[in-house]
Amino acid sequence: MDSDHEQGPSRKKIAKERREKQKLSSVQEKYKHVRLTPSKIQAVFDDLSGSSSDETDVGIDTDASSEHLETETADEDFDSDESEESDVETATRARRGTGARARARRTRRTTRTPAPTDSDDGWCSDNTEPFVDNFTGTPGLTVPVPSTVLGFIQLFLTQKLLKYVAYETNLYASQSKAGTEQRTKHRWQPVTVKEIARYLGLTILKGQGVDKLIKVRSLMQYLLNRFKRIYIPNKKLSLDEGTMPWRGRLSFKTYNPNKPDTYGIRLYMLAEATSGYIYDFQIYSGVGKMTIDTVMALIEPLKDKGYHLYMDNYYNSVRLSEALLQVGVYTCGTLRLQRGAPKSLQMQAKGKVPVDKTLFKRKDNTFTILWKDKRIVSLITNCHNAETQQVQRRKRVRNRDGTTSVQQVTVNKPNAICDYNTNMKGVDHFDQMIKYYHFTRKTHKWTKKMTFYFVQMAIYNAFVMYNYYTTDRKKLTLLHFHEQVIAALLFYKSSNWPEEDDDIPHAADVNATGANVATPRPSTPRPPTAGPSGVRRPLFTSPVPADLLSSSESEDEAVIITSGASAATRPRIVDNPYRLKRNLSHTQVKIQKRLRCRVCKLSGKRKDTHYKCKTCDVALCPAPCYSYCTMQ
Repeated sequence: MDSDHEQGPSRKKIAKERREKQKLSSVQEKYKHVRLTPSKIQAVFDDLSGSSSDETDVGIDTDASSEHLETETADEDFDSDESEESDVETATRARRGTGARARARRTRRTTRTPAPTDSDDGWCSDNTEPFVDNFTGTPGLTVPVPSTVLGFIQLFLTQKLLKYVAYETNLYASQSKAGTEQRTKHRWQPVTVKEIARYLGLTILKGQGVDKLIKVRSLMQYLLNRFKRIYIPNKKLSLDEGTMPWRGRLSFKTYNPNKPDTYGIRLYMLAEATSGYIYDFQIYSGVGKMTIDTVMALIEPLKDKGYHLYMDNYYNSVRLSEALLQVGVYTCGTLRLQRGAPKSLQMQAKGKVPVDKTLFKRKDNTFTILWKDKRIVSLITNCHNAETQQVQRRKRVRNRDGTTSVQQVTVNKPNAICDYNTNMKGVDHFDQMIKYYHFTRKTHKWTKKMTFYFVQMAIYNAFVMYNYYTTDRKKLTLLHFHEQVIAALLFYKSSNWPEEDDDIPHAADVNATGANVATPRPSTPRPPTAGPSGVRRPLFTSPVPADLLSSSESEDEAVIITSGASAATRPRIVDNPYRLKRNLSHTQVKIQKRLRCRVCKLSGKRKDTHYKCKTCDVALCPAPCYSYCTMQ
């Protein structure tokens, strides 16, 4: 009785464990090839707990399962064999259940989205005014207030700073040129504080040169004055841009793929429409300037005279057209519709417009016209209306057999467009003519090429005047006209070139003395002195303070010498008198490397030679500089 009573619970427990073991095996087989996602993990748990009322029996929680097994083992008493078998099966089931739960937990960790961190720790919505300490500083100068401009400059650019720069410069020279002074042509001479100050001043002065055309300004202005004074153009003018080819380094070089010369210097040219005579021009130098200001400056001498100005859409706008009309200049040309055209025309231009159709809007004396040919052409004018004329033009048509042919068709073209096509060729004609016999060559200096470009412009204008006013029965061609120019220059005679009243402003030579200094005419004010870079304007626009001019130069000439040496001044370049003694026997030899002639150097000239005096070890020209040694 007791044995049966004790074996009963053990058999039920063993059967229950077997069923759970079979269920676990079936679940493992079912999800063996399935990737465990959060939704799949929940399904696994549901299958494991489907027929069990207690989730702990199927091993959901490892700790709870272990505690449950220990409780059952302590409460129930069964045979040793059966107990050992039960313990083995229970451990196996626990290990398998624990492995499944571990895999599920690992999958859950890899697929779970990390919990967002709380980034608002310490922040709130309280709008209370923050606590701010009182300002206890004492602003202002900590030194006496200077009484002059120089005093303010010397607050930071001190004399001690200049001496330090001079000292470090000489120290670097002594270290870098140590042992090489005998092999160099120009030996280093220690710099003074005054030289460092002048170097710094000249370096700062480089930032004040705003006129990039200063080197060609005088010649350009002289020719412009001649162009305007010699000839007054006809009623119809054309304004367009020209390009002087240039591919070198230049800050205001431009690029335009629509021009024959894509890289170059851009010029805004005002020319006579029929002949291409250049009346005025401006050079684009990279300085920002409004288009309306450029046009108004070019047309300034011709205001209130009824001229007709033809421009393309690079310049034209409703505002410019109205402004020129106020000063008596009428305009005509293509227009970009976003530059003040009526909104209704802008909308119509975006839609479908029939071929050979003309649309227009009028505002006072200004017409904005749209005409559809192959594409829509927009125009603005205040010297035409919207009337049209019949024009013959060629049209390419496709035949039924696939071939094409050109036919003459009649179109109704606005009069404004016809006049624009006729009178917009002035600058283009000039560009075409100077290309035939151009003599501008490749050079490293843009100023040289620009000068020759001005000369080309002058010769072309002279050729236009020749065609207008010559009485010769047979006029010269452009080639023969150039030949006449060449002959006049090659066989120059001052008697054939009359004196003119126009003066070209130029700077005096600061290195010349005595009779070599050119004195300007009394009626012409003396031009400002040119600096080393050719700046032809006053060096200082404001007067120089008197304290700068009255300062003593005795200490400023001192040289800051390194290694504790005494101060000295820069020596003059004086030839060695020892080598010029008569009792020496001088011999002339040839050397491999060209060196600067000593006699030419002393006379201020630059000349290199392959010969030297062997006795004196000095480079000298064969003649007449070598005789300088033997004559003494």
